[in-house]
Amino acid sequence: LKEPFLILDIGSGPGIMVKRILRIFRNSKVIALDISLEMVKVSIIENKKLMDEKKIFHITADAFNLPFKKEVFDMVICHLTMHHFPEPEKPLKDSLNVLKTDGLIYIKDLYRPPRWIIPFYVSFFGVRYNKNMKKIYRKSLLAGFNYKEFKSIFRNSFQPGNWKIKRSFVTHLVGYYTKQNSLPVCKR
Repeated sequence: LKEPFLILDIGSGPGIMVKRILRIFRNSKVIALDISLEMVKVSIIENKKLMDEKKIFHITADAFNLPFKKEVFDMVICHLTMHHFPEPEKPLKDSLNVLKTDGLIYIKDLYRPPRWIIPFYVSFFGVRYNKNMKKIYRKSLLAGFNYKEFKSIFRNSFQPGNWKIKRSFVTHLVGYYTKQNSLPVCKR
């Protein structure tokens, strides 16, 4: 893959990840998609400069019904979003339709640790959170995935051999998919 890319960020929320994406892929453009109009409004405010530079475009839409033509995007990113989906396989399968033949899907989501250790996760990793944020973080951890569940989602969504998953630190799971037979190595 060579820049510039057209990247779809599914479940973009307040647009924090969009900034990170564009720090790595400086010559690319991002379509920030979220079902929440309120989140899109926050992202518009937070990313005004990048919007003025025509690097970010916002759309309010449902990940379960992507409003794009086939094979439009070089990359589809789903960052900390899948645990919100009642059926995570559906948007992943739909993302295949909008991904170019040589494109890449990148997914990162919360790892759900055993229940007994969740209070430690909340107090340690949420040390700077207020009481309400700790409550939200706990619920998010409970909605996250263990390794076996994450692997099953990939197995049910993508062709065998074209995906890889791994743990990222102790708090997250990461997965990659490409329509090609082998995954490209990204050195960034």
